[in-house]
Amino acid sequence: MKTISFVASHVAAAAMLLFALSLNHGHAHEYKAGNIVIGHPYAFASIGQVPNGAGFLSLKNEGSEDDALIGVRSGFAARNELHTHINENGRMMMRPVERVEVPAGAIVLLEPGGHHLMLMGLDAPLKEGERRTVTLVFEKAGEIDVELAIEARKAGGGHGGHGSHN
Repeated sequence: MKTISFVASHVAAAAMLLFALSLNHGHAHEYKAGNIVIGHPYAFASIGQVPNGAGFLSLKNEGSEDDALIGVRSGFAARNELHTHINENGRMMMRPVERVEVPAGAIVLLEPGGHHLMLMGLDAPLKEGERRTVTLVFEKAGEIDVELAIEARKAGGGHGGHGSHN
């Protein structure tokens, strides 16, 4: 009887682990375009009626040639741009960029405080739990539609300043 109980408890533990991993799968989504692996695209939920948002993700170039993210499109924002943060006279400022280089064998992060997808003139606030589709345009890997998972803002975090874009 002890053997059956021991096996049953391990089977139950394994089942619980698989269930927990399956719950997390919705957050850890990835896509592939050519040699570029796009990891966990997400955006933070809007604060009130702020008309702008930002998208974040990782880009892993598994190829032997450099590539670049050269554009972004969506059906839910009036303007979609690639942006970065720069230090201008001691102030962090956002600026559009024409491309985000993705060197061969490298991982490039689009993250708060750095490069990001700027989504201006949202048709509706971004709500936690929903997904919004954007099209990423790469110089060599081409175009791919990915879903941004809309997540809650982290305490003390966020992506300040996006409400001031016109």
